[in-house]
Amino acid sequence: MVTFADDLDKKTKFNPQTILLSVSWRDEPKKINLDESIAIMDLPVRTYQSLQKNGIETIKDLLKSKNRLKNISGIGELGINRIELFLKRYKLNWIEQ
Repeated sequence: MVTFADDLDKKTKFNPQTILLSVSWRDEPKKINLDESIAIMDLPVRTYQSLQKNGIETIKDLLKSKNRLKNISGIGELGINRIELFLKRYKLNWIEQ
C-alpha cells in the first residue's frame, strides 16, 4: 500500500514539515491559539523557513508582520496568498502596529 508520505517522498526529498503542512490544511477550521506555531499553516516550506529565520514563529508574530512580509526574501506571492487564505479561513485579522 502506498501512503501519502511514500508518494510525497518520491516527488520531493522527504521533509516532515511538508507532510505536517499538507495534512493540516485538510483539517476543519478550529479555534486557533495565537501562540500556536506557524507550522500548522499550509505554507510552502521555503515560506515557512523564511518566516522562521525572520523571527516569525507563532500566529501572533505573523499577524503583527503584515508590512514586513513583502520585504522578507523567500516569501513570494504564493506564500502571501497562502497566508491570506489561512487568515480568512480562520477569521483572523492583522494586528495593527
